[in-house]
Amino acid sequence: MKNPNNILLDSVTPWQRALIFVIMRLQESIRTKKRERNLRSLEVKYERQVSEFFLLQGKLFLEGFFQFNHMFKEAASGSQVDTLFNEVVAETIEVIDETTYAVNAASYEVGGKQAIIDLQMATAFNVDNPRALNYLANRAAFSVRQINETTRAALHNIINEAAENGWSYDKTAKEIRNKFVSFSAKKPQKHIRSRAHLIAITESGNAYEHGALEAGKQLQDLGIQMEKKWSTTGDQRVSQGCEENEGMGWIDHDSVFESGHDAPLRFPGCRCDMMQRTKKSTKK
Repeated sequence: MKNPNNILLDSVTPWQRALIFVIMRLQESIRTKKRERNLRSLEVKYERQVSEFFLLQGKLFLEGFFQFNHMFKEAASGSQVDTLFNEVVAETIEVIDETTYAVNAASYEVGGKQAIIDLQMATAFNVDNPRALNYLANRAAFSVRQINETTRAALHNIINEAAENGWSYDKTAKEIRNKFVSFSAKKPQKHIRSRAHLIAITESGNAYEHGALEAGKQLQDLGIQMEKKWSTTGDQRVSQGCEENEGMGWIDHDSVFESGHDAPLRFPGCRCDMMQRTKKSTKK
């Protein structure tokens, strides 16, 4: 049977169209499982590193927060929390920056190489080109900044609640400690176990898909015209935005999807992935 992705659906009967749809979904499912398998060890390692990072940040923050004990009501303001957390960030930025860059680089390379294999192209994936290096540098910096700013916002929420409800120093310190522990604690909720797990699957998945996107770009650099397609998991949990991206079907490789993204992931924890093919395969 011909590759169902290369058949014009308006030229087949309804039952053939249904069969093609089932086969396409099966292919997409296989690709998703392949990504999960390729990234599993990277995700597990990075999740552990992020968990350790959060526990270290919590320990350092509480050590500084201890100084507020004798003047808690006056010192525990938003500005004081920012000053203290900035010191924590300065002490921990190197470790999270290095580990985040490492998981992005590894996932990016795996995604690019897998794309070349899936497309059955006799070429090597080049992870050292300017586009790849630029993506990796910018993504790591953006991700680390987002991680720390989300933690900062959580700390502000606790301090604001403490002020509004007249919490004691001990109660506030306990809530801060619990918050950092919750970032790494495993609490099953659908496909996300914890904040550390969310970060791990987002960073590795996003880099994997953009590595695949870069593989397509490198093929275009060789004169091979490419197309791409957004692929969802097809279940009831798929968001409307991802469904709209998938609804566009095959688009030019240089175009963006309905959401404005050039490739998945559309949001942290997004389960979508991307399919690619050569344009010439659509011609009879």
